[in-house]
Amino acid sequence: MLERLQNFFDGLASDLAEELEAQRREDEELEAGLDVFFAGMAPAIAVAVQAQKVLDRVAATNFSMFHYFNEKEIRVSGILADLLRPDGSHGQGTTFLRLFLEEIDRGGKELIRKLGAYGSLEKCSAYTEYRTSEGRSIDIVLKLGDMWIGIENKPWAHEQPGQLQHYLISCGRKMPKRASST
Repeated sequence: MLERLQNFFDGLASDLAEELEAQRREDEELEAGLDVFFAGMAPAIAVAVQAQKVLDRVAATNFSMFHYFNEKEIRVSGILADLLRPDGSHGQGTTFLRLFLEEIDRGGKELIRKLGAYGSLEKCSAYTEYRTSEGRSIDIVLKLGDMWIGIENKPWAHEQPGQLQHYLISCGRKMPKRASST
């Protein structure tokens, strides 16, 4: 009986050794296949990296001015307002304002275009910290002819309870005098 047990365990050990060897060979084949696959990917990755560089020269797909600073919201509003001003320091005239309004129109069924605001782009005024009649501040307000556009700049904060509803009600009345045009 002891001999039969010995033969059983010897056979089991032999089967296990064969299985482990088969698994090792399979792992080596898989590893070799992955090496070939990833070696073949290197040229494609190089082309993709070069294409991304060319694309970024045209569209700056990885650029965000928010990566450069972690300032107060009012500083960000000042930068954005300057970009939206036709006479801003950027020297691009109405380019940024037009692109911004076109982006709004894309999501809003061309509401800005239908209201005729594109005809007064050169005369657009942009104000920061625009005070409502109740003393709350709208981060940026654009005045395009008879149209007013309020912009809430929230890079590091959430909307306050009732904030936009308040602006809608407050701005439905005559707009108060501007606070700042920085």
